[in-house]
Amino acid sequence: MRFRDFRESIATNAKKVEAYLQCYIIMVILWMFFGGRNSDPQLTNSLRIRDIVLKLDERFSDEQKAAKKEEAQIDFHKIADKWNGNVYKGEGRKQSKIELVKTACRILVRNELVIFADDEDEIRCRKRLSDLMKNYYLSDKRISEINRLFEKEDENANDQSYKNS
Repeated sequence: MRFRDFRESIATNAKKVEAYLQCYIIMVILWMFFGGRNSDPQLTNSLRIRDIVLKLDERFSDEQKAAKKEEAQIDFHKIADKWNGNVYKGEGRKQSKIELVKTACRILVRNELVIFADDEDEIRCRKRLSDLMKNYYLSDKRISEINRLFEKEDENANDQSYKNS
């Protein structure tokens, strides 16, 4: 899928920052499913939408991470601002954090990677996603690199919260 097609799958007038935010949400979802170690990296078969929102809130809360990502040519600050500018759940609001996560989940559903369950409050990993991740995308080297990147983010967040207290 080309980036332009991805943007249009979100909304016909989606901006780049919205598309990058959706990419980041999808990356976090995949990491939450497949962030494990050893020969079976799959951590769970299902995720609650609210747990995904909480994990994203945690990841977007640290300004230090945004600065480090900007050095890597990603304007993470704009993405974080887009996320943080939304409420958790707004009645009738299209741009709540819950709806942003559901939009990312719908992209995964359209690609037959996950299914919605429990009235769209939960997603479940399909066999296709599990097979793709385990047999194609997640070699031992890739798993180590992904975990290293997320652990660095977690360490930076912990260091920052310690300094703030």
